[in-house]
Amino acid sequence: MKPNKKLIYTCVMSVGYLLTAVGCSLLFFGLLGFFDIEKFSYGLSSGARIVASIAISGCLIGATCAFIFESENH
Repeated sequence: MKPNKKLIYTCVMSVGYLLTAVGCSLLFFGLLGFFDIEKFSYGLSSGARIVASIAISGCLIGATCAFIFESENH
């Protein structure tokens, strides 16, 4: 595998993991009452659902990129 490709995969995985950490921490602190989580509400979706979708999308990005990275190494 080319070093540039490995760097790209590592950066994308890191972004995914960062989104997961940010989404989980926002959800955690919002549920503890440190800030109003309803600021993130949009339309009929509650703020907790929007923040949780940030964490879920980050998890999916990181997992997908890790899967592609591992399957290209084998």
